[in-house]
Amino acid sequence: MAFAAIHPEVGRIDATLQDLGCGLSWAAVYKVRPRIPLSCPDCGYGVHTKISTRKLHYFAHDPGRPAGCAWLNESLEHHLLKLELATAVRAADWHAELEVRAPDGTWRADVLASSHDGTRRIAWEAQLSPITNDDIRERTERYQDNGIDVCWVSPADGVPWIGTVPSIRKKQAARVEFDPAGATADYAYGIAVYLRRPLYGILRPSPAFLHRLPPTVPVFVRNAREAQLITAPGKIDPARVVHFDLPDHEQMSLI
Repeated sequence: MAFAAIHPEVGRIDATLQDLGCGLSWAAVYKVRPRIPLSCPDCGYGVHTKISTRKLHYFAHDPGRPAGCAWLNESLEHHLLKLELATAVRAADWHAELEVRAPDGTWRADVLASSHDGTRRIAWEAQLSPITNDDIRERTERYQDNGIDVCWVSPADGVPWIGTVPSIRKKQAARVEFDPAGATADYAYGIAVYLRRPLYGILRPSPAFLHRLPPTVPVFVRNAREAQLITAPGKIDPARVVHFDLPDHEQMSLI
C-alpha cells in the first residue's frame, strides 16, 4: 500500500487529496481503460489504484513487485498514522506530501510538510517499529544535513527514544467504530464513537431514528446538508451538532 504514485503525464499524484495534488479526480485514474502506467515513487515498479474496505484510496504494487521497496511492508496502522499526520499538517495550513524520497535516497519522509513560502520543511515520521537511539539520531542528522527539520511520532508508551530526538507521543484519540453486535436497537441509528469505552457521540445518525439518541451526546455530521437534516425535525439542539469536515475518503478511513 502507498498513497503516492508517479503519473506519466502530470508527475507525482497523492491519493489522499481530492484533486490528487495535480487537478485530477480519483475517477481519472481509478480503473480507467486503457490503464494508466502509474509507478511507485520509491522503486519505480508499476502500481495500480485500489479502494480498501474502509473506502481508503491508495496504490498497490503490480504482481512481481521488488522485495526491497520501502513501502511494501508497512502495517495498516502505520499507513493510517501517516494519513492522520498529513491531515493535521494540512489543517495547520501547511502543504503536506506523503511518502517523499530524497533524490539521492538518503531519506524517505512519511509526511513532508512545507510552509507556503517554501522557507521551512519538516519531515513527520510515524515510527511504530523498534529502533535504537543511535539509528534514530543518524536518520535525524540526515534530514538536518539537507536543511529539513524532523519530528518522530509514536503512539506507544515507554518508547526509549522519545526526548533524545525531536519527537512526540500521539495520544489516544476518540475512535469511530461499528457496534460489534451490528444494527441493534440501541445503535441502529448511526455509528457509535467511543472515547476510552464510554459512548462519546454518534456519527451521522439517521433522521428517522432521532428519538433513539441519548439526550446529551454530541452528534457528528459531515456537512451543512446533514446538519440540516438532523436539526430540521426539532428533536436535536443545533448546539449538539459537531461538523466532521473531511474529504469522504479521509472520513471513511477513520471507521
